[in-house]
Amino acid sequence: MSKERVELGKKVTVSGDFGLEKAGVIVEITLKGKDQIDTLRVTTSSHGNYSTDYEPGSKGDWSVLAKVKSDGLIYEGASSEAVKLKVVNPTLTTTLIRLPAVLADRAGGFMKPPYLYGVIGLVCVVGGGVVFYIRRRE
Repeated sequence: MSKERVELGKKVTVSGDFGLEKAGVIVEITLKGKDQIDTLRVTTSSHGNYSTDYEPGSKGDWSVLAKVKSDGLIYEGASSEAVKLKVVNPTLTTTLIRLPAVLADRAGGFMKPPYLYGVIGLVCVVGGGVVFYIRRRE
């Protein structure tokens, strides 16, 4: 695990080593949160390691467990110990950085014609009114 603590909305890297240098072994990663259980499947590289990114969907304590099923011939099944992950509220800096994207996402419907023409017109009228007011005060 790349971190033991991550902010909600950010990704964490889940990685490990199978121990056997064999490519293509399927590793099943189970992530359990308070209200959510997700399962990821990733394959090992030629060195037997694996890595994937995950974005937790809720805050709180999460448990991460990796398992490999036996192929019945070359390797036995294996399971890691559970690793704890704490998902916390975003910091003020993260919230401020995400604000433009959130606003653009919520206003996305107004950024397409015909609403876009109305938004442009409204901005022009307000901008013209501000310029007129400033010029009038001079």
